[in-house]
Amino acid sequence: MEKMEKKSSLMKHSLRRRHFFTWIILSMVLPVLFIVSWRAIPVSFSHPEIIKPSTPGVEEALSSNQPWAQTFQFRKGSQYYLEVQINKPLLAPGTVLYIGKSDSSTFEESVLLGRIESMRTYQFKTSENIEGKGSFLLFFDPFHRKVIHRMPI
Repeated sequence: MEKMEKKSSLMKHSLRRRHFFTWIILSMVLPVLFIVSWRAIPVSFSHPEIIKPSTPGVEEALSSNQPWAQTFQFRKGSQYYLEVQINKPLLAPGTVLYIGKSDSSTFEESVLLGRIESMRTYQFKTSENIEGKGSFLLFFDPFHRKVIHRMPI
């Protein structure tokens, strides 16, 4: 019994007093800090600079009637290249391009070209002349595992 009483009296009077006053001060300061921080929250988060698109020409591209992408094929020596110009912002990050033989082609049956990420022009090597053969460009979303756009070449 004496050991239990000794352990409970480990907190000396000066330590108890400091502990008591610390809690008294915290109980007065914390509500004031909460009220001040609550009032510091802005009413409206709309800021004109945040609403503007970060990529130049995004608004024009979305509102215009131009095609989503344009393709051009050219040849350098014996190698064929397919140039794909993306005109509108991509709906899925990390979109992958495939060449399909028909409109109903799935990406498993198609030939992988490469990955596109933003509005710009991309060049891909192709093994043959694919223009005018009824081929389609498949825009594939690898995260949702679905074709998001098909475009004739």
